[in-house]
Amino acid sequence: MTSEHATRANRLNAKASTGPRTRAGKARSRQNARKHGLSAAGLNPEVDAEVARLVELIMGEYGSDEVMRAAARSLAEAQVQVRRVRAYKVALLSNGVFACRTDGEAASDRSSGIPPDVVQILEGLERYEKRAFSRRKSALRHFIDLVSPS
Repeated sequence: MTSEHATRANRLNAKASTGPRTRAGKARSRQNARKHGLSAAGLNPEVDAEVARLVELIMGEYGSDEVMRAAARSLAEAQVQVRRVRAYKVALLSNGVFACRTDGEAASDRSSGIPPDVVQILEGLERYEKRAFSRRKSALRHFIDLVSPS
């Protein structure tokens, strides 16, 4: 049984973590995913082409079963998202850290390490990366279950 103190603390925490309440806050929150476009699906023809290519590679010998194709598409989309997050991180680090040179050294060689603004962006990307890995893992499990039913 939960104590009175714990129940009160849980309710206070819940009130503080319900997201934006004002119209302006909600509008700002909706724009967060547009910062780097990592969560936007279906808006980039190059990404769509890469997903389609991966679907065909994954399907290979499995023919044209629509259930398998949908599972392969989920797997391909998740894999492309993992690649996009990693590519974004690499570009961010190469432009933000190694491009900043002082006294002939790369910024990463200094005692301060990565610039604070780059660290903040990398921390924000962690959520996208974890979600992409999780989606890929789930999609792979589903695909394997379809390929080799128990």
